[in-house]
Amino acid sequence: MRECVFCRIVNGKMKAEIIYEDEWFTSFLDINPKAIGHTLVIPKEYVRVLTDLDDDCVCGVTLAVKKVTRMLKNAVNAEVFTIGINDGIEAGQ
Repeated sequence: MRECVFCRIVNGKMKAEIIYEDEWFTSFLDINPKAIGHTLVIPKEYVRVLTDLDDDCVCGVTLAVKKVTRMLKNAVNAEVFTIGINDGIEAGQ
């Protein structure tokens, strides 16, 4: 099976501007940003859609988003954020 773009980033086979990483998640700037600081937070474990993640990982991704949001707030001096989930290829993932 061919690796998806996110798998290649997680495995270091594709360059990305990583701004946060821990044992379970990677966060990087979007290659085609819709706004300043447009960032993706992804689990390192490959899953096709959110419902494929176990509950602990779903909670963990929310905590990772919180950490990244704090980082971005300081980095780009933002007051507010839009946080969304593109769940599946057809949803723009």
